[in-house]
Amino acid sequence: MTVKIRIQPNISKRLIDDDVLLFAHTTAYKLMFDFIPFQTGMLATTTNIEGHYSKKAANSIGLLGGNITDKGIHFTAPYARRMYYGDGFNFRKDKHPLATSRWAEAMLAARGEKLRDGIEKYAKRKAARYRG
Repeated sequence: MTVKIRIQPNISKRLIDDDVLLFAHTTAYKLMFDFIPFQTGMLATTTNIEGHYSKKAANSIGLLGGNITDKGIHFTAPYARRMYYGDGFNFRKDKHPLATSRWAEAMLAARGEKLRDGIEKYAKRKAARYRG
C-alpha cells in the first residue's frame, strides 16, 4: 500500500528534484512514524520510500528495515491497507500513543506545517549551495 503526501511548499518547481523529493518522503515518514499502529513493528518498519536510491541516505535517516528506491512511501506488510483504512479499529497506544488509521492524514493535520517548512528550507539550502 503506497501513501502519497500532497503538500505545496512555497518554492519554485525548478528547485524540486529527486533529492528534494527523497528528503520530503523520508521526512514525512519520520513525522508520521508515531501515528502508525505499532505492535510488533512490522507495519511501521517494512517500508520502501521511492525516489532516488541511496544507501547512505537510508542509513542517515535511520530507516529500520526500509529501502529508499518520487512515488511516495510504500508500506509492504501484507495487512498495511487494512490497517490504513481500518476506521474503527482499536489500536494499541502503549508503544505509539498517537496510533490511528489514515496515519498520513493525521500526520499532515498535526505536523504538515513542519513538513512543508522543512522541505522549503532543504530546497533553498540546496539551491544556495549550487549558486554559491
